[in-house]
Amino acid sequence: PFNTEPVVTGTKQVVKLLKVGQVSYTMPEVPSPKVCNDLSYEFPVSKSQSSQITSRQSQMEFFQALTKQPEQISFIPAIFENLNTEELYTQIVEKLVLVSQQLHSTELFAEKEIPSQLKALKTIVSVLKTSELKKIWESVQSLSATQEIKQTVRNLFIDIVRNSGSSPCVMFILDLVKTNQLTEIETYYIIVTTNHYIKTPTEELIHQIFLATKSPAVQEKFWLKGSAHLTFANLVRNACLGSAKSYYPEDVFGKMCTTSNKKIVQEYVPYLVQELKSATTSIEKQIALWSLGQLSHESVLPTMINYMEGKTEDSTEQLRKVALYALSDVAHFYKHKLIPVFL
Repeated sequence: PFNTEPVVTGTKQVVKLLKVGQVSYTMPEVPSPKVCNDLSYEFPVSKSQSSQITSRQSQMEFFQALTKQPEQISFIPAIFENLNTEELYTQIVEKLVLVSQQLHSTELFAEKEIPSQLKALKTIVSVLKTSELKKIWESVQSLSATQEIKQTVRNLFIDIVRNSGSSPCVMFILDLVKTNQLTEIETYYIIVTTNHYIKTPTEELIHQIFLATKSPAVQEKFWLKGSAHLTFANLVRNACLGSAKSYYPEDVFGKMCTTSNKKIVQEYVPYLVQELKSATTSIEKQIALWSLGQLSHESVLPTMINYMEGKTEDSTEQLRKVALYALSDVAHFYKHKLIPVFL
């Protein structure tokens, strides 16, 4: 047995009411009152306009409106309220020139902290609009420097914009692709890394990527065309159908895209099916089948099942295998339709 005794901890406090009186403080009059339906608010409020967010509903509507303007959308819409943008463009180009010069000099290379400088530039670029990026691009194109430095600055700027992944940056890169301002290798890198870097694949931005995929600059080269189809199909699947491998800021902007997006059934799937029908070589047909499989929308199943069962005129054993493997990632979603085919 143990010796125990009751112990009282804490400090005894006594509160006494000493006086009851009237409150002499009065609330100041609000010159321009507004109604707030809940505790949502916008901070900071832009000086050029009054706050547009007074409730959860208005907040959702505000950000949904932003998603329909991929050239303008920014995570911090009012960040440049007090900034001299022209001076900012000049400083960005000057910083790129400095980094380029440092890259061409191998002395004390580690002390230059080039990755940190490029990361800072990427952060700044990620909040710029498409029109502002075009102005910087014009400055880079007209830069007075040696050809070697100028080429390095150009390459660094393209890489930074591509890696930032914001909607305005994606729109700017798409414009470079469609206007043939990039080399084939640069275009290929942009195509195959789109899914990795893109931050807000909204329905409008997805459609702009679709239009870029159909542009002559991409369609004229078989290897660019095939890669673009696969990348686009994978993007639609991740953003519209959902994927555990991808995360988008849907808690801020709402759902990026949904299976009810009419363009999937009315434009995207018919386009890829037509590419399959018009393919003339076996490799073109395989890529088209892989693209349809990557898209993984239920509307592609009839076409894929026909190829699995060998019911098409151009059916081969290889195409039947490709149609089967292309749906391997999503077979469990459509098992009610696929199990009878497999059996």
